[in-house]
Amino acid sequence: MLADTESLRIADEYAKSPLMKYFSVPRFKIPEMELSIPMVIAGAQYNNIYLFTWPESDYQKLMQDYVRRFGSQFVKQIPVESPEMKEVQAILRKSYADLSTLPNVQDLNQLINEKRIDVAEYIDMLVKALMNLYANIERIKDRQVIFTRITRIQTQEELVAEWKRVAQATLGENIRLQESVLRNLLISPETNIVKTEGTDISILQIRAKITEEGIFVNSVKNESGDETKVVDFE
Repeated sequence: MLADTESLRIADEYAKSPLMKYFSVPRFKIPEMELSIPMVIAGAQYNNIYLFTWPESDYQKLMQDYVRRFGSQFVKQIPVESPEMKEVQAILRKSYADLSTLPNVQDLNQLINEKRIDVAEYIDMLVKALMNLYANIERIKDRQVIFTRITRIQTQEELVAEWKRVAQATLGENIRLQESVLRNLLISPETNIVKTEGTDISILQIRAKITEEGIFVNSVKNESGDETKVVDFE
């Protein structure tokens, strides 16, 4: 359209001149032209499906074993299955339901780290509930729990630290990437970095077709979800 407007302006100027009115207006058309444009791939977005492979029965067994070991530090141990353990049992059920729900995130390591933080927080909740249960029960005297012949018995702090360490390690081993589907390929708008930052893997050749005086365009969404107009690539 700009070319048409400029041609019209020039034609009008030529028409005013007794000599130039016989000249043709400068104008040309390109029937078709293809451009090969090197672009650098800045990143990619995936739809990831993760698999939680830790069976609930195994999870409950490990957690309940540590609940029992915690109770063994007191002169009277409360069975895990007893009605008094109702709050502990509820935390165990809720924690598994939460930990086994895996969101769609880009990075597997990020997901595992977040879940490790979650399981440590649930263990803190369990310890708090257990301390309330055992509040009126006498603990085994310190001198009785420091050594048993040649085996040193853990302090409560050491037991909780081991509990978290084992649960976090087992959790990390049981989160797997099941399927990954490429959703978006992110292209850097700075074409000049092809020479400085591009590699054989990161450079993508794009062909753009120009027909006559225009180009085909498409609307696309960028990483933030904003819609923009770009050349229609082949």
